[in-house]
Amino acid sequence: RSRQSHPNLPRSRILGGGMNAWFRSLRGRITLVTVSVTVLAVLITGAVSVQLVRQSTISQGRAQLAAQAQLLSRLPAATNLTSLRERVRLALGDSRVAVVAADGRVSGPSAAFVTAADVSTLLAGQPVSQTESRRGRTMLVEGRPTGSGTAIVLVRSLGNLETTTASTV
Repeated sequence: RSRQSHPNLPRSRILGGGMNAWFRSLRGRITLVTVSVTVLAVLITGAVSVQLVRQSTISQGRAQLAAQAQLLSRLPAATNLTSLRERVRLALGDSRVAVVAADGRVSGPSAAFVTAADVSTLLAGQPVSQTESRRGRTMLVEGRPTGSGTAIVLVRSLGNLETTTASTV
């Protein structure tokens, strides 16, 4: 006898719910579970990776801002705020500056992000490193006392760092 397939068998697979039968089979369920676990693992890994990259970028931005503030605090005193702003603009890009005078007055475009506690800390000769939120914006704030009894505070937008992170990821 010759081996011949039943004429309706291929049609029954198509019309008779072949996919339903496949999903009900052990092979189909194992494949579905394996694919589901793989997709879930990839999504979790991606979410964790994005958070790690974001935190790393923020830490790196904070370290860079701290180094810049330290460098500016060691430079010879600027004659006025305008010349200091010019130094910052040329050397530091999107960082903004504020100056704390020896009497506690704060001046400059970033003065709104310098708190009274920051002024006390800086005038006591201690550095300041924190995140401040004002006017709906979150900023990294790094302040360093100078040798002349004043202090320099640099501020960078967290949004700029997140934009860098988004373009990196």
